[in-house]
Amino acid sequence: MREILTDAEGETVTYPVLLKKTQGGFTATVIGFPNCTVEAPSRNEVIRRAREALVSFISEGELVQMKVESSSLTRSLRDFAGMWADDETFDEFVEAMNTFRQEADADKTAP
Repeated sequence: MREILTDAEGETVTYPVLLKKTQGGFTATVIGFPNCTVEAPSRNEVIRRAREALVSFISEGELVQMKVESSSLTRSLRDFAGMWADDETFDEFVEAMNTFRQEADADKTAP
């Protein structure tokens, strides 16, 4: 479910909301805002409460978006690409990890 609100300039802003059916009704969590979780007995009511919680939460501040140059990040995954390309023992390491994982999975399923 995506909830639609309007920002200060009248622009429409859409927020994803996770709805879950519970024993007592419904729970709604606004994705990205873990403090915006509400419960209600009906689907329509939980959506209404989620909207109110989100409006209350974002009215306390200002949501902004910023861009960060990936080259300015201190460590990125790019730094690790190919780091073991010349390591002669890497294939052995991967095989040992696979064996360990298979043994660990087998232990979990054993009675």
